[in-house]
Parts: sequence; structure tokens; C-alpha cells
Amino acid sequence: MVNNAVVKCNDADIQIYQGYQTDGIVQNSMVNNAVVKCNDGPIEIHQGYSGSIVQNSILNNAITNSSNVSINQAHNNGQISDSYLTNKVYDSESNYISQYNIFNSLICNSTLFSDNTTINQTNLSGVNGCLIAIGCHSYTKTIDNLVDTNFFNLVIGNHEVINWHW
Repeated sequence: MVNNAVVKCNDADIQIYQGYQTDGIVQNSMVNNAVVKCNDGPIEIHQGYSGSIVQNSILNNAITNSSNVSINQAHNNGQISDSYLTNKVYDSESNYISQYNIFNSLICNSTLFSDNTTINQTNLSGVNGCLIAIGCHSYTKTIDNLVDTNFFNLVIGNHEVINWHW
């Protein structure tokens, strides 16, 4: 188990890598990251990044009262498979979640009372997930290139209420 907390930082340039480059493997693990009261980052959390692999793991990320935080999952030719991913954004602004190359996993993304949140998801295969955004302004999402994937979306604030992807 790995627990990371970044609390009360301003003008910080913080990067957390969990599985990095081609030799980076996170397997059979639980990883928890929390970013609380951090402004004017950038703060970046990379999981399964740059050719690395995350397998059979639980990844939990929480962003609260913060701005300019990015969560990059299986980004830049990384891969996540057979895992559980939970990302929660609460009362924050200008945050970004990207999820690429995720296979046979469960995803739960929620963003509550946050501004300028962007979520991008592509190349998902065998994934079941949900995306819930309530009380958000300037919220955007892109979900594409899905194979055998079920995704439930509910957005209140930017008015899209339930947008199924099967």
C-alpha cells in the first residue's frame, strides 16, 4: 500500500509517478493520493505512465479545495488493466483527468462543486464505469474509442443528465 498526501501548498511544482517508463510496474497494490488545499500548481499524478504497466491494483485519487491538478492514468503509452480506479474532485478548479489505454477495469469519476474540470477518456476496453458531475461550471468531457465498455454519465450544472456509452 502506498499513501501520498500533498497538503496546503501554493505555487508548487509537484509530480508523483506510480509506474514510470517501460520498467515501471505497479502490481497487486493499493495506491491512495490526496491533494488538499493546494493552489497554482501544477501538481501532476501519473499512474501507468510512459510505457509502464499497472495491473490488479486499486488506485484512489482525491482532490479537494485545490487548483491546477492533473491525474494522468495510462497516459503516454502506459497501460492499466484489471484494476479499480476512483477519482474524486471536490470544490476545486482547473483540474484535469485523463484516462487512456485502460483494460478490464472499473472506473468511478466524480466531480462535485468544481469549476473548469476536464475529463478525457479514450481507448477503454472491457471497462465498466461511471462519471458523475454535480454543481460544476465549465465542465467538459470527451469519451471515445470504447470497446466492450459500459459507461454511465450524469451531469447536473452543465445540464447533461445521463449520457450512456455502451
